[in-house]
Amino acid sequence: MINPSGAGRAFGQKLGKLLEDEIHRVIQACLYGTDFNFIPKGKLADLNGKLCQHDGLIVDPEGKPYAVIESKIIQKAKHATEKASKPAREHPDLKRAHPTLRSSIVILAGDFTPEPLRMVESSGANLLFVPQAHIVSVCRNYGMEILWSDEEAANYAVNALETYQKLSQEQLRELGKKLLEPVATQLETMVQEAIANIPENPVIGVWVDIFWQRGEIWHREFDDIQEALDYLQSWDQ
Repeated sequence: MINPSGAGRAFGQKLGKLLEDEIHRVIQACLYGTDFNFIPKGKLADLNGKLCQHDGLIVDPEGKPYAVIESKIIQKAKHATEKASKPAREHPDLKRAHPTLRSSIVILAGDFTPEPLRMVESSGANLLFVPQAHIVSVCRNYGMEILWSDEEAANYAVNALETYQKLSQEQLRELGKKLLEPVATQLETMVQEAIANIPENPVIGVWVDIFWQRGEIWHREFDDIQEALDYLQSWDQ
């Protein structure tokens, strides 16, 4: 017997796990035949040494991280900022803490509004977005209606969860594949770019932070090393 009060959360967790499993399958297929490994639920330390868990890590044979994978799926926009804030907050610090880290790949699915999406993009992460309409359409084809109000949750969520639990393993794999379908090719490309052996790696930007005794921080960004050096040398003149 399904508990109506927890059916919505349980269904959302199952759908999220299904999407996550398909993401992992695509990534592992991309890494097949390479020296790279995929670690589900891997942990990385930030600049302060605090361990942060992620949906997955792509690492080289020495265990050095090359890409961080995050995925979130939501039914209602009220959860959008909360779910998007974690990768947006952690990405810049992780890049500074791990010199080999080339990419954070964030897959967001569901009712995400423009502002949380911009927040993730502005952090420097590579964003892949699966719209709510696609999720609704795919689930509806399997007999699951996923748009419901809080007042309707007792009926709709229970029905969706019951229908989900009746799907065969083959149907579940197919459902996961269809959920990710709009961004699957882009995900493959991002993974391949993250592990690509690129001999040339020119500097494309330099950041300078100047810390003052009173607590202020001046931040400057430059296109190349010489421009940054000229700026620093100008302080002695």
